[in-house]
Amino acid sequence: MHDQKPVVLITGCSSGGIGYALCEAWSPHASAVYATSRRLSSMPPAGGNIKVLELDVTSGESVERAVREVLGREGRIDVVVSNAGGMSVGPILDADMDEVQRSFDTNVFGMHRLARATIPAMIDKRHGLFVIMSSITALVPGPWHGIYSAGKAALLNYGETLDMECAPLGVRVHVLIPGAVRSRLSDNEGQRWPGLPAGSLWAAWEGAVRRRIVASQRPGVSMDTRVFAERAVGAMRRQWGRKGLGQRIVDGGLAWTYWVLTWLPRSWALGIQWGKQGERDKAKDD
Repeated sequence: MHDQKPVVLITGCSSGGIGYALCEAWSPHASAVYATSRRLSSMPPAGGNIKVLELDVTSGESVERAVREVLGREGRIDVVVSNAGGMSVGPILDADMDEVQRSFDTNVFGMHRLARATIPAMIDKRHGLFVIMSSITALVPGPWHGIYSAGKAALLNYGETLDMECAPLGVRVHVLIPGAVRSRLSDNEGQRWPGLPAGSLWAAWEGAVRRRIVASQRPGVSMDTRVFAERAVGAMRRQWGRKGLGQRIVDGGLAWTYWVLTWLPRSWALGIQWGKQGERDKAKDD
């Protein structure tokens, strides 16, 4: 890290979510933090060195416009956290192409748009950190969120490859892998999800799908959003200068459980996941 305090840009910063908590955690260590979201109205008012800016990761024009504005104001962007994302629940084969494209456009392609818009300016200065938000579901998937976890697994591979390619040019790429953390993601998905389609072959598991939506928000399981953000930013700052490739930051509720699962034979790990999340609705078995 340079001695100069960094300029930070973070996407997906709606009130009450991980993104804005990361902005607050970065604020004491930064010269300016740009909190961005699709709608300015979804974020708290700007205050201190946290500035709000509209940025929709599903629009290349919006991404490029916001990045130009930050570069015009600050002359540089030192840290980018690609946090914007959304859930997608339900059996994989029940997802039509519109749903698959919606999920990947936000979670994967949006990150790629952001990387292409910001990393070249970092490379020009041979200094920068790009952080990609993955998920512990990328390590070991479970049923009923396959489209989401497939996108998050893609981000893990993408991020580690991008780190190899950017490190010789002075820019590092870290992958942030959160476990269960309190956020608005589950509430948003619960409001959006219409239920299983008529005639679904997995109708007997609709209750299991609904439970999966809120699984990460259960009391005693999820980590407080601000605690997670403080720990994540601390890890970003510590690991930025390390030479080893493929820097991962894994934290949040159930992170230890998933780490153990990665050491088991794969069939065992997947069997455990199915056993925990694959319960049929008893009323539909009668």
